[in-house]
Amino acid sequence: MNKNSIINWLKKNNHNENFDYEIIELKKSEKMIQDYYEKRNNHYDYIVNIDGDVYLDNRKLTCLPFQFHVVCGWFTCEQNSLKNCVGFPQIYNSKNNIHNELRVSGNLLTSLEGLPDFLNASLLCRNNPIKSLLGVSKIINGNFDVTNCWLKDLEYGPRSVNGYYHAQGNPIKSLDFLPKYCNTLEIVRRKDIHDWNDIGRLHCLDMSELSSWKFIQELEKKQKDCENIYKSLMLSNDKLKPLKKI
Repeated sequence: MNKNSIINWLKKNNHNENFDYEIIELKKSEKMIQDYYEKRNNHYDYIVNIDGDVYLDNRKLTCLPFQFHVVCGWFTCEQNSLKNCVGFPQIYNSKNNIHNELRVSGNLLTSLEGLPDFLNASLLCRNNPIKSLLGVSKIINGNFDVTNCWLKDLEYGPRSVNGYYHAQGNPIKSLDFLPKYCNTLEIVRRKDIHDWNDIGRLHCLDMSELSSWKFIQELEKKQKDCENIYKSLMLSNDKLKPLKKI
């Protein structure tokens, strides 16, 4: 897609008409950004920054035609036919102290590849045929919800969730691979339990009790390092402004 095609696509598909945008040719962006996407085997020619919410629900989308880079607001893409998370924003900035959310429930997701390692937003991907958490963000600064998917275990899941972790309605066969930290945990309903040896772990709602203080301190340091990395990937404010308005 060229710049005009991207602008037309945004006008057509974003339910929110009140947003600013910036379109940057990837090969002309800062080297750190180029290296970041090269490591992720990104094939897009442009990255797009959005100041405002992005609502792409019910647009019959099968993929995202360009790479969202920074989004200052919510990003919702529910009730489409997406099969992976390629093209999803890599950096989420809060606006007016409102917590960000990435909503992709009701798609055809079989893979979570394409998400950043550190997600500064809640991730809600209910009702998807996801069989593996491979590719999901390792640190989620918000809630994580994979209710009513096809997961048999939580392998490759996030290590830290700064909110609730919901995974009810999955054919879970084992409660291995639980996160090292989350605020509240709702993994399975009784009818979903297959491995009764782990039933005692269901009563641990405060996951911090399962983690040593040493681990929590290490995790906080790792999260801070991740935040610094992603902040460095952002374009400086003077380059972000002025943005063009739709």
